[in-house]
This record gives sequence, structure tokens and C-alpha cells, in this order.
Amino acid sequence: MGFIMNKDRSLNEMMLSLFNKSTIVDLSSETISESKSLSGRIYQDPEHNGEFELDRVLTDIYAPQLIIFLPDKPNGTGILIIPGGGYQAVMLDKEGTALAPEFLSQELYIICS
Repeated sequence: MGFIMNKDRSLNEMMLSLFNKSTIVDLSSETISESKSLSGRIYQDPEHNGEFELDRVLTDIYAPQLIIFLPDKPNGTGILIIPGGGYQAVMLDKEGTALAPEFLSQELYIICS
């Protein structure tokens, strides 16, 4: 699977744009967050420091959340992306949200935990 990227924008810029348009659902309170804040501490992955544009790891997760990305022209199908790491440390980008551009280009809804 190859990522489809606009030649004028990096994956970082594309993901920031997608994240700003996403919806975050807090599963512990069953609410939709307008703040775009994640329930945990974010840091760069020390094992791959600088190797990838998106190396964020989410730790100290205190409430389960879903990040929902909506395609421009939905086809009625979606995919659930569950990054590895469990509750200790979730590989947020390279195993999660960085997959969104490819699936959105296929007009799929993306739900990322």
C-alpha cells in the first residue's frame, strides 16, 4: 500500500490538516470533544527519532478515545485502525493516523483508537 501525498505538502502537513477536521469521541464519557486534545501524554518515539515525519507515541492514557476521519465523498464503508501498544504506549501515527490519507483516498470512513 503506497501513501498518496500531494507533491506540495508533506505527510506532516496533510496529517495536521486531517486531524483538524477530525472528530474525537471520548468513550469514557460518551462525548464528542471539540478541543482536539488526546487523553494522554504525547512524545516522539525514541527508537526512531528523526527517521519518520510522524513518530508520536501516546502514553499515560487516562480515557479511551476514538479519532474519526470523514472522507470527502463517503462510500458507506469504514475501517477501524487500532495502533499497537495497548494502554502503556500507543504508536499514534505510524501504526494509526498516518494510515488515514490512503484509506480516505478510497472514500472510507476511518475510526482510529
